[in-house]
Amino acid sequence: MQPNAILASSIIAVRLLKTSTMTKLALFNKLPPRAAYIVRVLDTLKKASPLKVGDIEKATKLTKTQALCTLEKLIEDQVVCSYREKGIVFYTLAENNTNPDQNTPT
Repeated sequence: MQPNAILASSIIAVRLLKTSTMTKLALFNKLPPRAAYIVRVLDTLKKASPLKVGDIEKATKLTKTQALCTLEKLIEDQVVCSYREKGIVFYTLAENNTNPDQNTPT
C-alpha cells in the first residue's frame, strides 16, 4: 500500500471510531461509578454549573476516567444534561436546564 493510502484509511478508521463511540464517554471502563463519586460530582454541579470535564476533575479530585464514568451514569439516569458550545462540552444538572436543546447527548 502507498503511504498516502495508509494515512487515508487510518483517518477513515478514526472518523468511524469517533462516530460509533460518541454516546460512550468512558471508553475503557465498564464498571459502574462508586456512590462516593456520584455524590462528589452532584455536589460540585450544585455549587457551580455548567462545568467542563476538567473543572469537574479538579473540583472533585477524581481522575478523568472516574469523572467520565460518573457523568455517563448520571446522563443515562437523566440527572445531568450535557451540551456542546463552540466545541466544548458542558455538563449541568437536569433540573437547572432551561434550554430544551441542551438535552441532547454529546
